[in-house]
Parts: sequence; C-alpha cells; structure tokens
Amino acid sequence: MPDLPAHASLEELFHAPTEAVMLERIRTELDWQPFERFVEHVFRHAGYVTENTGLQFGQGIDIKLYQGPGRQKLLGCVSVKYHTTDGNKVSLQEVRDFQTSVNDAGAPRGYIVTNTGFRRPAFEQAMGAPKIKPIGGEVLYRYISYLRGSRLADSQAPIIEADWLFKADTILWRTQNRSIVLTVANNKGGVGKTTTALYLARRFIERGLKVLLVDFDSQSNSTQTLPNPHGDDVSASTLVDYFEGRASLHSLIRPTQLPNLFIVPCSPAARLALGAIKPGPAEELRFAESVHANEVKPPAFMANGDFDWIIIDTPPDMTFRVRAALAASHFVIAPFEPGPYQSSGLQQLYDTVLAMKGLVGTRPRVIGCVVTRWQDNKQNRDTVALLEQNFLLPNQIPLFKTRINNDPNVQKDEASHFHIPGLGHRPAALQYTTLAEEVLHDVNHT
Repeated sequence: MPDLPAHASLEELFHAPTEAVMLERIRTELDWQPFERFVEHVFRHAGYVTENTGLQFGQGIDIKLYQGPGRQKLLGCVSVKYHTTDGNKVSLQEVRDFQTSVNDAGAPRGYIVTNTGFRRPAFEQAMGAPKIKPIGGEVLYRYISYLRGSRLADSQAPIIEADWLFKADTILWRTQNRSIVLTVANNKGGVGKTTTALYLARRFIERGLKVLLVDFDSQSNSTQTLPNPHGDDVSASTLVDYFEGRASLHSLIRPTQLPNLFIVPCSPAARLALGAIKPGPAEELRFAESVHANEVKPPAFMANGDFDWIIIDTPPDMTFRVRAALAASHFVIAPFEPGPYQSSGLQQLYDTVLAMKGLVGTRPRVIGCVVTRWQDNKQNRDTVALLEQNFLLPNQIPLFKTRINNDPNVQKDEASHFHIPGLGHRPAALQYTTLAEEVLHDVNHT
C-alpha cells in the first residue's frame, strides 16, 4: 500500500492507485472543507468548469458545474456530505432538500457526493428522482478510476459525466456460469495476441466447449485464419457494419470450419471506420452491452444455446477498440515477449484495465500474463524475473507457468492449415494445451 504524505495534495490523492488508500485518506486525513475541495477537483478532472457556491444557491448546494470557459452553460449542482464514520450516512431529508435546491437553481441534474453512503430510503429517493444521482464512496472511487485512465486534466476532451457509471450498472451482464468473456490484449504488437486467442479457442472446442471469437483487429488475421465454410463472400458484413449502425453484433456471427467455433469477422476497413467513432463511455458501453445481449448465442439448431467462451482478439494499442473489449470482459490475458520494454506495454494495459473497471464495476481482471516466443537463455530468464518482481507481483498479476516456445511453424499453421484436424500438434502448439488447462483451472477457482 503506497505511503502518501501526511498532507497529500488533491492531485496526489486523485492519483492514489488503490481504493483502500483513496477512501481511507478521504475518511481520516481530510476534514469537511478539504473533502469538498477534493470533490470539486474530481469534477474539474472530468472536464467541468466549477464554482464553489456554499449555501449561496440553496440548502445543500456546494458546487455548481458549468460547460466551457466563462461558465457558458449550467450543467449541474453538487452537494457534498462528509462523515467522520461509516455509520453516518446521507438521510432522506437531505436528498429531498437537495432536490428542491436543484430545481430552484434550474440545473438539469444534481449529484450528492459522500465519503460513506446513503440510508436506504435516501438512496431509493435519489435513484428514483429524474435529476439526482447518489455518489457514495465506492462510486466516487470508480469515477476517479475511470477519469484517471480516460482524460487528461485541463484538456479539451469532452466532459465525462458520472451518469455513465449508473448506465453501466443497468446492463444485464452475463454471469461466468453462463459464458465467460475473455480479452487477449497488450499494447505492444508482435507478442502473439492473435495466436494466443486462436489456440485457446481451438483447445477449448477440443474439450467440447462452444466458443465465439470476436476479431477486433483491423489486420483481420483471425478472420483470415478461420474462413467461412460456405465460401468467401466479399460482401459479408463485419464489425465495420456494427459500428456504423448497419448491423447488430449478433447478426455478424458466422460459423468456421471448426465445429463449435464461431467468429465475428473484421476487415481492414475497420481501421478507417473505427477511426471516425467518437471515443468515450457511450461507445464503450454500447459494445459491452452488445456482447452481453441474449441474442449473442450459437445458431438455433445447436442444443444448450449459449457460448461457453467469448474470446476477443484485440489490436496492438490502447485506443477505443481495446477499451471497449475490456469493458465487456470478465477476464484479460496479456501475452508478452521477453524484452527490455515489455513492462511499459503491460503497464499501459493495466492502467486501462483499472479505468474500465471503474466504468463497469467489478471487472475486468487480469487473470494472467503469458510468456510467448520463449527462448530459454539467461537474458530472457532474468528479464522475466525482473518483470515479475517489479511489476506483476506488486500489482497482484499472476504469471502463467506455461511458456510458449518461439516456433514459426505455429504461425504457419495459423496462416493456412489451422482448421484441419490433426494439425496444431507441434511443441509450441501443444504448450497452448497446458495454457488452456491453466486458464480453465484459474477461472473455475475465481
């Protein structure tokens, strides 16, 4: 646990890396006025222009939120309730008084922010009111986590409203007992993300599991490896059609030449189509909601109509596509190749995971990192040991025991023969069998 200075600045507190530090500091180091200033600091990070109003505009309004320089447009009001113990919570009367004040101020919305929580009648009143949102300590931390990984302070990026967290909480997420959503990601290219996604999918279906592979990479290598058994169709819909609003995600599911393995295809045009998308929580949650929709399931002729696994293959970056995939996921696997700069790519991935966890709640979780393109020599052993000691262990990220050997024949299988039964049994490919066993074991014991 980091040791923040006794009088940590608002910015230092904003960047405290754990919920335990954040909430404990709020409760023990700040009195009422510093907590109010900290809440104002959070909303400025979200992109609002703020005005500390105290009781000027009615009982309970402490901060007013505006858009643009010069306070061009009133967007909301904030009431800050600081309590010294968890037993003190926001009351029903405080919520009602704030509702009246928000209406009197002519504000379109209001947030009640507290370091603790709400009494049940107060929470129900706030959630049932069209303009009011209750932000308790845990929700405040989620908001901060999402802002930290999504928006630079004082930038010209769009305002990020706390309402998106409440939107995320209304999504009907698949339970792990129903189907598991797994993203394979790393900020760096050439580390075996697609190979890992493909071979995990193959090993799972060899166990009789039903798998949907979502190809989110505009290089479309997964799509090319798993051709349509009914013949190539250049006019077939891809993720481009989904993001441009011409197709639903579930309508893109098509079979492959491997039984029980289905794919949502991508195409090189995605690079241009997705570049035109306005990034942010709206599109991230749209994709997550689509992945978890009841309609995303195997064809009707198959018994027991759910996918056991949905695996998302991502591009080598931390832009919108990876963020959307992480928002939809229960778990994340990060392949990496031993080298001097791997910690930077993994750190960016981890920071993005924390941001998306802030948006959607309890997930995603990095279930493990896997060494790919492994060559057993002292330099590589030392590199992996240092990465584990300096990054993985401090962040409680497991390292899979399985290491995937550097074997170009695995990529050759991918390119032309992956779908043929009996192939994929070279040593490196067989190591994906043990990796699949590790993944299944770890998920089942989560």
